[in-house]
Amino acid sequence: MTIRDVKELAKHIKIIRLQQELTQKELVERLENKIPNISQVLISKIENGVRRLSATEVVDYAEALGVTVEQLLTKKSDK
Repeated sequence: MTIRDVKELAKHIKIIRLQQELTQKELVERLENKIPNISQVLISKIENGVRRLSATEVVDYAEALGVTVEQLLTKKSDK
C-alpha cells in the first residue's frame, strides 16, 4: 500500500466508525480478541494514518465494523 492508500483506508475506517456512532473505546472492545495490544491510542494512530494495518487486521476491522473488506477499502458503507 502506498502512503496515500494508507491515509484513504484510515479515513474510511474513521468515517464508517462514526457513521455507526461507535466510540474508539467500543471499537477496542470489538477488536481486543483479534488484534494484540489494541487500544484507543492505537486506533487513533490507525485512523490518522500513522500506523499501517496488516492484511489480517484489515479483515478484523471489517468484521468489527460489520462491513466487507471492499466496503472498508472503498468507503462503500451503505449498510
